[in-house]
Amino acid sequence: MEPRPSDRWSKDRAWAWYRRQPWHCGFNYIPAHAISYTEMWMAYNFDLSRMDRELALAQDVGFNGLRVVLPFVVWEAEPQPFLERLDAFLALAQRRGLRVMFALFDDCAFGPITDPVFGPQPDVVPGWYANGWTPSPGHSLVRDAAAWPRLQCYVQAVIGAFRDDARVWVWDLYNEPTNGVAIGTTSAPLGDVSIPLVEQVFAWARHSAAARSRSCTPATTALAHPHRTPRNLRNLRTRIPPAPSPTPKHCPRNSWSKLAQRPFRCPVDIRTASVYTSPVFRRTAACQPPVT
Repeated sequence: MEPRPSDRWSKDRAWAWYRRQPWHCGFNYIPAHAISYTEMWMAYNFDLSRMDRELALAQDVGFNGLRVVLPFVVWEAEPQPFLERLDAFLALAQRRGLRVMFALFDDCAFGPITDPVFGPQPDVVPGWYANGWTPSPGHSLVRDAAAWPRLQCYVQAVIGAFRDDARVWVWDLYNEPTNGVAIGTTSAPLGDVSIPLVEQVFAWARHSAAARSRSCTPATTALAHPHRTPRNLRNLRTRIPPAPSPTPKHCPRNSWSKLAQRPFRCPVDIRTASVYTSPVFRRTAACQPPVT
């Protein structure tokens, strides 16, 4: 499903949108009481009062944006309650001065789970980071093109519900495609298998007429080694005009931040709309735009 010429933003329009944006300083958010994004959005775990306490801390530090991943498995099981939770979360974030980047898909698996299930999620295993982490929609569905119409319904339902909602900053359509390696298992990594789905997701999103910017966040290996990035993903990224890359002074590594005792400066790269964050060590400095 190729977009009509009028559906795709011109380079000038993309830059005009970008220059109208305030300086965003954001972070990936998952509540302390959730082991994964699947659990975050389950009815038994969705707790606005606890999340409000955490977002209040982010507001106090000086953050003004955040990103959350949405689980297809929860939407498919209970589509209307899921959309109602998204709306409630957007209202909460807005009260705390935070605009939201929704990520619809994510290949990452930090534990043995490659196909999430609807229902109670695993307990925490002490000493194992994110043992219950879940990708979205799950590696089996990524590989099964016959199941993609279900994913299309999900994309168009979620974007359609919030298409013109100013509380949504960016639609991050796919987080780290090709990065599906299940830790502690013998499962084969996804590799380039994700790329055809990425292209379909962009087509579905354009068909939904989303007025917000759309992005795809490459895996860290793709950012560090562009020559290793699958050709189709490189082509997909070039459809968005590149912004100047942050310099080390403005985008320091964690070790540099700790030595300097200052927070990470969080530039937004229009190529991927990724928000780079690190712990804030002194709230007095907060996140600031780079000095030009």
